[in-house]
Amino acid sequence: MVVDADMERPATAHDEDMCVYRTAFERGFGKLIIEFPSSRILVASETFCTMTGYSAAELVGKGAAMIYPADENLLATAAERLAEDGAKDRYSVERTLLRRDGTSLPVLATVSAVRNRNGRPLQLLISMQDLTKQHQAEDAERRSQALVDGAIAALPVTFSTFDTTLRFTSVAGGIERFGLRPEQLLGKRASEFTNDPPTLLALQSALEGAESTTRTQFDGETYLTAYAPLRDGRGCVVGVIAVSTNITAELSAETGRRRAEEQTLYIARHDRL
Repeated sequence: MVVDADMERPATAHDEDMCVYRTAFERGFGKLIIEFPSSRILVASETFCTMTGYSAAELVGKGAAMIYPADENLLATAAERLAEDGAKDRYSVERTLLRRDGTSLPVLATVSAVRNRNGRPLQLLISMQDLTKQHQAEDAERRSQALVDGAIAALPVTFSTFDTTLRFTSVAGGIERFGLRPEQLLGKRASEFTNDPPTLLALQSALEGAESTTRTQFDGETYLTAYAPLRDGRGCVVGVIAVSTNITAELSAETGRRRAEEQTLYIARHDRL
């Protein structure tokens, strides 16, 4: 009876170590081992294959350029960041890969160097975290913020905040109606844009903890502005918030109502004959 010697060979510590290594390599993030400087793919983990839609057979032996866009110079970046003197053996960077179906895959790639005795990189071990959900969440947040900004800009209300030196720290709500852009205001003092005494007094009073309102005219429109102190968690005043509302229409309606009442009273009290 012929017995295969390999079948009878007992497992060694080396075999166990290799099994642990393979298990660790396959788990978690997608991983690649790339030959340096040829950029030939030596090993691709199952997770990486699942992420990209390729099989290991389709990747191993091929150049890394098949999964990187043409403008992503992987090796130039690696050579620059992984200095041959061994000063740095790892770095992380966001990259965009190409899936088998041609779609993009954003990843956070952590690149480590495997060096020879002279310190020269021989292989690159790249661990890649899929950032698709993170990017989708960020895009959704940006879209949501854009909708909020658009809604605020459409309202006849302007929100402004100031620091303790009365410099603008934020502006929202259609400041363009005043012929200004937010970037023109941020970091500037309120006194650079208005010399209206009630406005400057209200801002200063808010820094001292008082709330107040002012009524001002601009370009034929009437604005009611409320001022209040901004406080931190300990209750200390750290700035001012001002909310300005266009009340021109309300004033016109009120004026019209008063005139109608006066006319009704006049008719009731006077005999036309």
